[in-house]
Amino acid sequence: MRLPYPLLSFAALPILAGAGRAQCDPSWPWPNDLGVHGAIADFAHWDPDGPGPAGDHVVVVGRFAAAGNVRADNVALYDPATGAWSALGTGTDGPVNAVAALPNGDLAIGGYFATAGSVAADGIAYWSGGNWHAFGAAGGVGVANQGSVYHLEVDGNGDLVAGGTFAAIGGVAVANIARWNGASWVALGTTFGGANGQVIDLASHPAHGLVAIGVGSGLSLVAAWNGASWTVLRSVSGSGALMYALAVAPNGDVYVGGAPFPNNLQRWDGTVWSAVSGATWTTTTALAVFPNGDLVAGAGPAGLTRFDGTSWTSFGSLNVFGGIDAIEPMPQLGADAFVAGGVFHRLGAASAQSLALWDGATMYTAAAGFEGQVVATAAAPDGDVYLGGTFTAIDGTSFANVARFDGASWHPLAAGSGVPIKALTVLRNGDVVALTTTNVRRFNGATWSPIPGGVGSTGFSNAIIERPNGNLVVAGGAVREWDGQSWSPLGLGSVRALVNLPGGDLVACGKRSAFPSASTVARWNGSLWTPLDPNSSAVESVQVVVRPNGDIATVSDDGVVSIYDGSSWQAISAPLGAPVNDIAVLPSGDLIAVGEFASVGASASGYAARWDGNAWHPVGNGLQEPGDRLVLRANGELLVVHSGRWSGNAGNISTLAAPCAPTAAAVGGGCPGSGGANRLDALAWPEVGSHYLARGSGLPSSGFTVGMLGWQSASVPLPSLLPEGQVGCELRLVVVGSRLLPIQNGDAFHGFDVPNVPGLVGLTFLHQMLPVETDPQGTILAVTATDALQLVIGSVL
Repeated sequence: MRLPYPLLSFAALPILAGAGRAQCDPSWPWPNDLGVHGAIADFAHWDPDGPGPAGDHVVVVGRFAAAGNVRADNVALYDPATGAWSALGTGTDGPVNAVAALPNGDLAIGGYFATAGSVAADGIAYWSGGNWHAFGAAGGVGVANQGSVYHLEVDGNGDLVAGGTFAAIGGVAVANIARWNGASWVALGTTFGGANGQVIDLASHPAHGLVAIGVGSGLSLVAAWNGASWTVLRSVSGSGALMYALAVAPNGDVYVGGAPFPNNLQRWDGTVWSAVSGATWTTTTALAVFPNGDLVAGAGPAGLTRFDGTSWTSFGSLNVFGGIDAIEPMPQLGADAFVAGGVFHRLGAASAQSLALWDGATMYTAAAGFEGQVVATAAAPDGDVYLGGTFTAIDGTSFANVARFDGASWHPLAAGSGVPIKALTVLRNGDVVALTTTNVRRFNGATWSPIPGGVGSTGFSNAIIERPNGNLVVAGGAVREWDGQSWSPLGLGSVRALVNLPGGDLVACGKRSAFPSASTVARWNGSLWTPLDPNSSAVESVQVVVRPNGDIATVSDDGVVSIYDGSSWQAISAPLGAPVNDIAVLPSGDLIAVGEFASVGASASGYAARWDGNAWHPVGNGLQEPGDRLVLRANGELLVVHSGRWSGNAGNISTLAAPCAPTAAAVGGGCPGSGGANRLDALAWPEVGSHYLARGSGLPSSGFTVGMLGWQSASVPLPSLLPEGQVGCELRLVVVGSRLLPIQNGDAFHGFDVPNVPGLVGLTFLHQMLPVETDPQGTILAVTATDALQLVIGSVL
């Protein structure tokens, strides 16, 4: 039989390019949500332009890397009128605990930070004229010696009062509290402090001037400042008897919440202390009093509640790990409106990102991400990504430890795994295999079932991979291989990651004590483990990948990226200045890294970087917070998992959005042959400057296949072209190039390099395989067809 198609390649792609299009600018789109990626400690009302048109804004401070859709380090500005967020310069290099608007229009912040913007601030700074400034020239509160500002308050004279844990501020000896008179700091007494003293909260008082709660001389106390000395209003002994929250009502009543009190909330009317009726929760962490005297409290598992003098009304309980740390009335939105912040990812039935806004009728929150941890990731040929771990919900919807992401939304995998997942892989046939804490399980698209004899993960040994021959290798303690019928030990332990080499060998990395020689990276040739580099004394490796040129790249347990070129190792991540947590390989061979580095060279677009073989470059506009896991989708886009450990929140994801990303879509259906379903999948989608690759699977065991490429679609029955063409099989493209491809274990691979020519972006082509089954003598018995792929060349990076 003669095939009527020329054996051509796609080398003519540059000739077919149009007039040329600019490369796409990728970005990590940040949702404009009502929330922060982190923790909120305090609020303040502030008008950024005074008598100008901007109006009243809310300053939010805490420990976060982004607010809404804006990169903002620990300080952010929220406009209630528009819902827009903005940053104040580059923020601070450490947590901000307190904020106060000054009468002259400046904004003061205090906390545990060394710099604000590029200014050495030592725990206290102010924003004026579009820049950060230090208070005076003699330093702050001694952050290097654990000094920190906990609260800021403007007293009745308009002076700024700072309280916290510090023995000096601006070079002046103080007892954890001081007043700024416009030129220097002045101590407020010498008795509020003593051993381990600290001021936790401050409030102005119409009669006493200033009221504070904190710890002094071994006591938790409430004290009033009369301008010359402190008067103790209440004290409680005991190291665990801390007071956390303070508020003063318009009539002068003082509310204090915390652990010392039988019902955690007390009121002082100027003469006596009394319990606030109905406050029966574990502890009170935040308080605010409205002009009408109503009280709003953030409390233990009770969440947010409001007291009208007679009864409490709940706005929703918190998740078990949640906490409210600040409440601020929002009079511009209504008499009953307020905003509450802290560290929580659920308020009642709603997901949240540490922030909730009540406008008098509706409570507004933002989607929270993962409630639990993501520890395992896997990419499928169709572009979907699978995530596994210990999470119970995503954005408020229940998920049992595993989920599928299609690029836009989340989908469950039946009822979930039922137990925590430690590692995941997607098989060639689309099944998902999970290494759990109890066994190895397989999901066939409808149900989960255990693989007989599979042993669950122990300790930190967590890896799973499909071999080129279809066998499954699992590291859940010892390394074992499943051939579809039984398990065989491979004689290695404490493996953290696995990767297949182009020649078929397997590479593992892990703990030094479990590996041959001093190397923490070993190679399996099918019968024996050998050290990748016998002379290596590398520390434990937690990730390993292989580049197209055969180089091996690893990430050590202390976040160092190294490349082995076959003869020596080179550590390359030092310029990033902070640990790398995960890496992936682009089809071009470039490495993508995510981690804890806040900048890439001179760019502040941090937490994601690309290594081109010579230097690191930023990826898009940077991530909102450090990345922990990285997945390369088949279309070239990147998905980054943030565990939430940096922000104190639930985990979340970021995806790289490229306006002209490559696409791949199945056209029609394949017709089955003796090998199975005849399916074509794009393993690496067509991206300029990268390698396009597709795999045909379910092909006959004896014979070959023809890879077909074309620009136009068609629908030609194979029997009309070839006498061996099977009924129901169709050629679905007008062929301009073809290639004979060998079949191994039912698979055939077809690909080509897409030139790095911007003009190719947007170009559409089709791809199909025609499997040819032969007998032992080479006589053609049947010609069948896979489905076709319609592909669009794109650009991601």
